[in-house]
Amino acid sequence: MAREALTRLANTEVAVAQEGSDEPVGAAQIVVELRRALSELGADAIVEERGGIGLIPGRAARALVLAARQAVGNAVTHAHGRGLHIIAEGRGDEGISVMISDTGPGFDLDAIGADRLGIRASIFARMAGVAGTAEIDSSECGTTVTLGWERR
Repeated sequence: MAREALTRLANTEVAVAQEGSDEPVGAAQIVVELRRALSELGADAIVEERGGIGLIPGRAARALVLAARQAVGNAVTHAHGRGLHIIAEGRGDEGISVMISDTGPGFDLDAIGADRLGIRASIFARMAGVAGTAEIDSSECGTTVTLGWERR
């Protein structure tokens, strides 16, 4: 039953990521949205914007922001926002990466139950839906979520 729910949610995530305008969005606008998410969550973080200004398709930008919001929400919930740091690095019109890190206790990704959809659907499936990437590295020193999208 959990697998079926996960599949339905992943398919919904892909459909949502494909909705709306695909007007290009700049890296600076993505940073604005990430700052807004921090404000809405009442979280404090260092936010860095690096690299060249470029444009990526609107659907990819929306997926990236939503996946990053989930990662920030997880950091606030599970790491209590400790050491929260966000780096958005634009690579001109070629792509963007967003790294969300914290200094919380970390977790074992393989130990997360199949019924837990935050990481699987809201991060991995959402980024896969726009041909993007998502990686999670977690240890007792903290967690880093790296999201990316590259023009193919």
